Amino acid sequence: STANGLTPSDYVSFSGVTTALALAEVTNAEILTKTSAITTAISGLVFAGRSALDTASSTANSKVQTDYTPTSWTTFSTDLTTALALPETTQAEIVTKTTNINTVIAGLVLIANRTALTSGITTEIGVTHGSPVYVLTQTDYTVGTWTAYVNAIASAIVVESDLNATVTNISNALALILTEKANLVVSPKTITAFNFTEGVGIINEASSTISVNVPFGTNLTSLTAIFTKTGASIAITGTPQTSGVTVNDFSSPITYTVTAGNGSTHNYIVTVNVLTATQISPVAGTATMSTSTPEVVIVDPTATTTLTISSDTVNPTINISAFISGGTGTLPAINITSSNANNVTVAIPASTVVTSASTTWNGIISAPTITTVTLPVESGQTKTLSTAIEVGFSGDSLIFSKAVRLLLPNQAGKRVGYIATSTFTEITSSCASDDQATGDSLNAGGECKKDVGSDLVIWTKHFTTFAAYTQTTNPVVVAPTPVYYGGGGGSGGTWSGAIQTYYNPNVFASSTQTTTSTTTQTTTTQEKPKGMVLGASTINFIRDLKLKSTGNDVLELQKILIADGFLKDEATGYFGNATKSALAKWQAKNNLPATGYFGQMTRELISSSIIKPTSIADKVSKAKTTVFNFTRDLRLGFQNDEVKELQKILLTEGLLKTEITGYFGNATKSALAKWQAKNNLPATGYFGQMTRELLNKVKTQ
Repeated sequence: STANGLTPSDYVSFSGVTTALALAEVTNAEILTKTSAITTAISGLVFAGRSALDTASSTANSKVQTDYTPTSWTTFSTDLTTALALPETTQAEIVTKTTNINTVIAGLVLIANRTALTSGITTEIGVTHGSPVYVLTQTDYTVGTWTAYVNAIASAIVVESDLNATVTNISNALALILTEKANLVVSPKTITAFNFTEGVGIINEASSTISVNVPFGTNLTSLTAIFTKTGASIAITGTPQTSGVTVNDFSSPITYTVTAGNGSTHNYIVTVNVLTATQISPVAGTATMSTSTPEVVIVDPTATTTLTISSDTVNPTINISAFISGGTGTLPAINITSSNANNVTVAIPASTVVTSASTTWNGIISAPTITTVTLPVESGQTKTLSTAIEVGFSGDSLIFSKAVRLLLPNQAGKRVGYIATSTFTEITSSCASDDQATGDSLNAGGECKKDVGSDLVIWTKHFTTFAAYTQTTNPVVVAPTPVYYGGGGGSGGTWSGAIQTYYNPNVFASSTQTTTSTTTQTTTTQEKPKGMVLGASTINFIRDLKLKSTGNDVLELQKILIADGFLKDEATGYFGNATKSALAKWQAKNNLPATGYFGQMTRELISSSIIKPTSIADKVSKAKTTVFNFTRDLRLGFQNDEVKELQKILLTEGLLKTEITGYFGNATKSALAKWQAKNNLPATGYFGQMTRELLNKVKTQ
């Protein structure tokens, strides 16, 4: 009867009772067993709400008085005692008791919640809540929205002082302050655009200033401003201003006062700057630099500026001094295309922080310009400069927080490097992609390169001089050792089997004679032309010779004259009277004017007398000859292959009296100065661009 009076849903599980009730009860023994089973099942029943009641009781007992407001804790303590005393013999009683305990807990007010409200109020009116000093300015906003904002703060102060305020009361009070603050409507009183026909103004709301750059020669005493505004009116010292009509003197800064509908005001200080004769300002974000205006002045901190540099521009510069203080500053986006530097493009992303090594940097950036660099010498390698671009600040390297993109047109496949503190460094790191994210991932001051079509792109976080170049391995050339025959018309000399080229005077004279060629163990006799000179073609006669001329070509000419029996002295390389007399005899014999001057006719005739026997020399003569090309500046202290080539030329010209060493010493400097003077160049002894270009031109011809 007890079991049948129970409600199964009041318990966690009723299956034990159901099973016991189903047992047999025919015999007294079965009845006793069933009775015991029913009693055991009933005693094991657990009310369905027991777990929730236990949780609520445990939660209430875990509360710490110091975490809550005094008033809420007093109420909590009293009400909790009452709730815990409620009966719990039925499921319904358990549910009621659980509900009462949870209600008591919910009435607690955390001190932390009240602290958040206090902090929120302080943000708006300061720490003294009884005497509010509003952080915001009342006249900046419309009357209705300001009143709602002030009332929200006043209500929050009341809740803050109410020790019996609930968590909900406190949360709602703080939320209302934030809502009404967000709903504040600014009372309009701003200048939204300002310019003259001569220049566009840059408005800085943070500082309430307007800056306008106007061209050189602009008359500041009579300018008419064109502007747009919000608010009721605009004036200068009480005088109303009309856009496009009112004329003012802007020789010094002028204050414009904008008045809002609620009577509040906003002052703007307008400053007009006259550019120098060589400066320009961007118009609608663009500017073209030229020879007459090589410097662009950028003052807008937010607008993207697009610059074009004309091909005739000398020393183009970008003035960003408006953003620089103490050698650093944040730049707007700047995009540059330089026709002055083979159409190189430079892209500086917006909000890039630029920093100079010098805190006194004046904010002038050198725009991309063609320059020259000295590529490092590497043994067995030839480096040929393709293009060199200087960009940045010549005094110190500029470092950027974001990567800058440089594009060198038609330089794909070339090597590239940069110069920092006079040291050339090759860029070997390749960019994974040609995008800003990849560039920005570079280390501070880093760089990488990537071929994009036919162009070479450099992503870099520094500005300096960049150079694209090629590098080739030099061929190994084994030069033969020439051995010369004696001459004078007598018997011939001997030679040691070196590669041979012969001067053939029989082009002009038919006499023959016999010579003996001696090797290590055998001797043969062969016919050779009179005055044959082994190795004579190692010199290329490319200039006129006369009295006092010196050099290898004079030496070779003397060997020919000795071989042909006209010169009786030794070959010295100095063109004296004996050489002049011998040459005059040679010219007379060969039907040329006997002037003793080695000019074009004589040179061409002697050159045509060079014959090459069919031997090893014939094969060597067919080898390709490459004209050496100078690629770098040379000066005192340099030592490399280019110095060696220069010394060969100076020795041939008779200007250098020392051996070819490859070291640029005082003797080389003195000889080069003489060569420069002879060729109408400044006799500095410095091997620079003019000297290099002239020598390369002469050698190529």
